[in-house]
Amino acid sequence: MEQKLFIIGIIALAYYLLSKHLIKNGLLKIKKNLLVWNIFSMALFSFVIAVVFSVIIQNSGTGKELGGSFWLFCVLLTTGAILFAVYQLKTSNTKKALDKIIHSNMDWLNTIYFAAILASIVMFFFIQAFKIPSSSMEKTLLKGDHLFVSKMTYGLKVPFTNKKVFPLKTIEAGDIVIFDFPSTSKREKFCGAPQAGKIFVKRVIAVGGDIVRIKGTVVFINGVEINEPYSYYANDSRESVNLKHGLAVYQNLWEKRKLDKHYGIYLKDDFGPISVPMGSYFVMGDNRDYSCDSRFWGPVPEENIKGSPLFIHWPPRRIQLVANRH
Repeated sequence: MEQKLFIIGIIALAYYLLSKHLIKNGLLKIKKNLLVWNIFSMALFSFVIAVVFSVIIQNSGTGKELGGSFWLFCVLLTTGAILFAVYQLKTSNTKKALDKIIHSNMDWLNTIYFAAILASIVMFFFIQAFKIPSSSMEKTLLKGDHLFVSKMTYGLKVPFTNKKVFPLKTIEAGDIVIFDFPSTSKREKFCGAPQAGKIFVKRVIAVGGDIVRIKGTVVFINGVEINEPYSYYANDSRESVNLKHGLAVYQNLWEKRKLDKHYGIYLKDDFGPISVPMGSYFVMGDNRDYSCDSRFWGPVPEENIKGSPLFIHWPPRRIQLVANRH
């Protein structure tokens, strides 16, 4: 999704500069040139709108596919825009009318594309909106909360790479993070459903090199019980399970995201011990009984982490800063 935003910014900048060049050199005063450029401008406008809508849909965090109705909307929008461009030129038979099209169309299109440049830079590198899709972080974050996410907290992403530069801080246990689900396979199911393509929000419980063990409502990191005032347990009953595998096999299954198939819901209350791989993180939702997290699908690689929540901006009664650690 970030790559889409970056590409839109490049396209918008190229269009903005090229249209200024064409107008300055009088190349659009020829009706044939203006017709071609007007059609291209409207088609490109439709493309930008379609991409923006797709980013909004994917940024909901639900992993929903862009269905047939969305693509039908894109086709109708593009067709309508092109027909409108042709109609404008066909009904403009005077130099004054052509000049009006040049100035009116180019002015509002350039304004839109310049705004797209700024928006893509801000959304790609700095701040992005996000909606909490589930109840897994209650009572810290509620389903339906709308957040602004800082994408520069853990470093600015270098386009088309997994590298980040100029981090403001390192990722630590207790941080709430927004991340892309670590598996891209639509066929894999975790917690009973495919999770690929979704954006998750969880709390970092352990970092690379830490050993994690969970027994009931107690979490041990490197053999020491940790204090978790943010954790919430909806149920009173706890389950335990006998390991069917040795620790080495158990660790391997967990890292390969296959542990859920062998132990299922029992992982909620009886998990580990496992060692978090270097460069990865163990995350859990604060609502421990209703969170599909690292207990079930393994570690989160650092490159998957998008940023940290800044504050809730909607609904009004929930407006507040998001405290990373308690």
